[in-house]
Amino acid sequence: MRKVLSFSSILIFLLIFSGGNLFSQEASSRKTYEISLIGIKTPADAQKVDQAMLSKNGILKSKTDPKTGKITVTVEDGIDFNMLKSVILASGFEAREDGLIIRQENQTH
Repeated sequence: MRKVLSFSSILIFLLIFSGGNLFSQEASSRKTYEISLIGIKTPADAQKVDQAMLSKNGILKSKTDPKTGKITVTVEDGIDFNMLKSVILASGFEAREDGLIIRQENQTH
């Protein structure tokens, strides 16, 4: 005689082997920084900073506008202003802390 597993037995099995996350949704957090830069004058300057930003893990997007001297950077959770500031300094420019804008973006997967 064949035994039929009950729905609850299957559910318990799935919960155990999924680590308890069978029905939970994973939330991730991103931040977008808008930073005023000192020393950006040309499109080549802007490209230099953007390339340096995008070479770092956790930085998802970077766009520098040489006309306004502002950079907009979207990062994964865990990247902070000081890290971005160090990349800007290593590129030969300075970041101004006044006028800094940070937008939090929560996403559910």
